[in-house]
Amino acid sequence: MLGYVGEINARQLGLPRYKEHGYKAGDVIGKEGLEATYDQYLRGRDGSRRVIVDSLGRIGDVIEINEPTSGQDLVTADEGSYFCPPVYQRLILSQKNQA
Repeated sequence: MLGYVGEINARQLGLPRYKEHGYKAGDVIGKEGLEATYDQYLRGRDGSRRVIVDSLGRIGDVIEINEPTSGQDLVTADEGSYFCPPVYQRLILSQKNQA
């Protein structure tokens, strides 16, 4: 029921569903199960920092900092090894409302 994550591979990087969302080499994605199904909600956003460096590569000034953000939490319920339809519907609706 759960699934697993792993590093995105070259074939996956070429697929539209990953290309369109800006995935890059080295990203960890949901490979199977819930992690794959809800990857777009579970993943956060990378942070970044723009800096000025000197000729030796030493950082001088920081121009801009974008803090990373965490992904959303996913709460599951095991109702005899299948999703209870009302719970599943609420989960889907809440994800759509937050997107």
